[in-house]
Amino acid sequence: MDVIRTGQSRRTLLACIVLVILCHDVVVCKRQAIEEIGKRQLDSLITSEDYLAVFWHGKNCKTCERISSILETKTAELEESGIKVVKLNDKKAAKQNGILSVPGLTFFKGGKGSNFEGDLTNEEAIMDFLASPEALELEDQIEEVNAKQLEKLVNERPFVAVFFYNHQPESSSVLAELENIDTQADKMSIAFVKICDLELVDELGLTQMPSLVYYRQTIPIPYDGDLTNENAVLEWLIQHRSTGEEGEVIEDATARSLEAMVGTVDKVVVLFYDPDSRKLEQLLEKM
Repeated sequence: MDVIRTGQSRRTLLACIVLVILCHDVVVCKRQAIEEIGKRQLDSLITSEDYLAVFWHGKNCKTCERISSILETKTAELEESGIKVVKLNDKKAAKQNGILSVPGLTFFKGGKGSNFEGDLTNEEAIMDFLASPEALELEDQIEEVNAKQLEKLVNERPFVAVFFYNHQPESSSVLAELENIDTQADKMSIAFVKICDLELVDELGLTQMPSLVYYRQTIPIPYDGDLTNENAVLEWLIQHRSTGEEGEVIEDATARSLEAMVGTVDKVVVLFYDPDSRKLEQLLEKM
């Protein structure tokens, strides 16, 4: 009788372990209700929000309810990316924005709207339309990112220029200068973004604000020059982009850039040298 009880206990324990494993593997999609707004609020949000996603729906529309449920599982993620998500039941306003029938989705970026023309049940297509790096690019304007977005961008793009700022007047004046070269940087496939994150500033060892850091192949390189000289900044970005494409270039680092690299990169090989040494060129050729 004791043997049978032991066997039953073991089977019960195994069943519990399997149940725990299965529960651990279940992906729970958190839903966040989408804010319902009116036409007047829409006009205000279009001018005040850099990124605004508007879901157009109607009463007694089962398809609208189904699509709304899908969007609610992505709302929190979209808002983390700086995209405000709202919904509106207004046929007249929808038609004014090119939506002839509901459900529909419009993405306002910098006040300009574009309509999603794909399958609204396709979550991946919706996220590409709203939150891909290309979708978040603003013409002649440096995009705002948070730490999570920046990490993703640095891992996805080989060349990323990051303007670290605070809310002081100097940051505003420097930003105005740098936005003059945003389009040129974009043409060189250099992503240009801005961020206000003091924790990240401390992590990178940045001693002054505002600052510019160039992530080349995920490696941060601080800019030591005059940030108000937009042409010098652009020349510096292009120069470092070109050297970043060559596989065998040994970067000449400053004390500041070396400190940033050591703090963020797992392995760094450093060659300390005397520029007047005759053996330097021979050594570099061997390396």
